[in-house]
Amino acid sequence: ALTSVTIPDSVTSIGSYAFSGATSLTSVTFGSGLTSISSYAFQSTALTSVIIPDSVTSIGNSAFSGAGSLTSVTFGSSLTSIGSDAFRNTSLTSLTIPDSVTTIGSYAFKELTSLTSLTLGSGITSVGYQAFGYICNSTDNNLVSAELNLATIPNDLLENCTQLSSLTLGNSVITIGSDAFRNTALTSVTIPDSVTSIGSYA
Repeated sequence: ALTSVTIPDSVTSIGSYAFSGATSLTSVTFGSGLTSISSYAFQSTALTSVIIPDSVTSIGNSAFSGAGSLTSVTFGSSLTSIGSDAFRNTSLTSLTIPDSVTTIGSYAFKELTSLTSLTLGSGITSVGYQAFGYICNSTDNNLVSAELNLATIPNDLLENCTQLSSLTLGNSVITIGSDAFRNTALTSVTIPDSVTSIGSYA
């Protein structure tokens, strides 16, 4: 029946399933000593917003998956990895992945159909299968703007984002994958000098 929880500064890690299924939990405050949030830790909770402190370096698989009321997440500056399914089936409206993040697991942000803006940092070197899958589909999508700074833009990343009208590509982008921006509302795009390859149907 927990509705809120405060994690003290003395806690360095939150274990697997620690608060999983706490369906009344709407608020969590993390202490400054926390370095990791393990798999399924806050799965299927009622959290509405999360601020990940700068001390956290990793977020485990499905850590916040199924938290359907979660509309806002802020990542700290030391985060390097986000596990598979970590924020799948949430209601995030805006998503900014900092430059510190290097690895994003499969399905990590799948089915975020409420998302309106997306920013991906330049540090990302590994993106799992369908990490951003079904953010947009032909019948249900809200993404209107994106800023992409990662070196390799994955295949199909923003395909069928029919509301996408603003796209910024950073100077760190080298490769644009196949179908990356297929079937969008873009009217103009500036391709930076850094880009060497553009995939089919991009």
